[in-house]
Amino acid sequence: MRQGSVKVGGVVALCALAACGLSACGSDDSSGAMVDGKWFMQTGSQVEGIVTATAGEDAVGGFMLTDVEFRDSDDEVLASTQGPAMVSWADQQFAVPVDAVVPGDATVASMTVTTRVSDEKFSDLWSRIEAADSYEITGDGPREFTARFLLHGLPDETQVGSGVTMNLGVACYDAAGGLIGGTAEQVPVPATGGLLRVDAQVAADGRPDTCRAFPGHL
Repeated sequence: MRQGSVKVGGVVALCALAACGLSACGSDDSSGAMVDGKWFMQTGSQVEGIVTATAGEDAVGGFMLTDVEFRDSDDEVLASTQGPAMVSWADQQFAVPVDAVVPGDATVASMTVTTRVSDEKFSDLWSRIEAADSYEITGDGPREFTARFLLHGLPDETQVGSGVTMNLGVACYDAAGGLIGGTAEQVPVPATGGLLRVDAQVAADGRPDTCRAFPGHL
């Protein structure tokens, strides 16, 4: 079986740490999607983060929308943003990147997240692709690292069409299992399917103990 290799760049570019948040929640909403974890970091007026989520059976074939609000210490909303994702199978997991700009010298103290699934549906569902754990993390940081993955069981062009790219969300964790960073990128699907090696440039608040890649429909 052939295998390909690709390097991808991170979308969460982090510099000096002004504020960061880490928490997880596990309550289902009526749309069948669940937030698993959230993380953010602020550099000046730019705020970037990662939301991990799991879509339930009711969400299959729909567009999962992740709504995010960045709030100050008085719980006032400084900025809001949204991250979309396409759900192809039940219990599909995602790492959704989000970013926003806050006014002036405002400092973000917290991040609230809700998920919902739109009524609009798409028909070209993909078969399940298993998430992959990093087999190596390199780089001296302090906040930029390379996480290497080997993705298995990718569809070939007879299943998804030729020249197709997939979405690859990456979440990174510390030794205690806390979400500390990640990235998301578009990755080409090998024409023959099967295996694909991916070097993902991730940003994290300290060196990750491990990272996990979540492939999905783009």
